[in-house]
Amino acid sequence: MKKRLRKDTEGVFFHVMRVNPTVIFVVLIALLVGCAGEPKVLHTFRFISDGQSTVLQQLQELHRVTADSSSMGVLVKSIDEIDQTRTAFWLYFVNSEAASAAADSFIPESGDTIEWRLTELY
Repeated sequence: MKKRLRKDTEGVFFHVMRVNPTVIFVVLIALLVGCAGEPKVLHTFRFISDGQSTVLQQLQELHRVTADSSSMGVLVKSIDEIDQTRTAFWLYFVNSEAASAAADSFIPESGDTIEWRLTELY
C-alpha cells in the first residue's frame, strides 16, 4: 500500500486516508458527549423498541421528524417541531448508552429503551 502525502498551505505534509463514515459518526458522538464537559439536556423523547425497525423509523412512527441525509447517515434536525440549534443537537441513546451507529441503520433489540435528547454542548 502506497502512502499518499499532501502539503498543506503552511508547507507541512500530512497523510491522507479514507475513513468509513460510520467511524466518523461514532467519533463525533464520542467527542460531543464525552469531551465537551457536562452536556445540558434541553428536551427528551423516550420509547421502548419494537425490535423490528430502525431507531429512525420508530421515531417517525411516534413523532413528527425532520432529518437530513448525509454520508454518515440520516441526522435528525427536529422532533415535534423542536429544532436543533447551533449548540444543541438531537442525539439518541439505547439503554442510556450513547449511540454507536446512525439512527437509520441501527435496529435495537425488542424492549430496549430508546431516548432522544436535545443536548446542548458547551
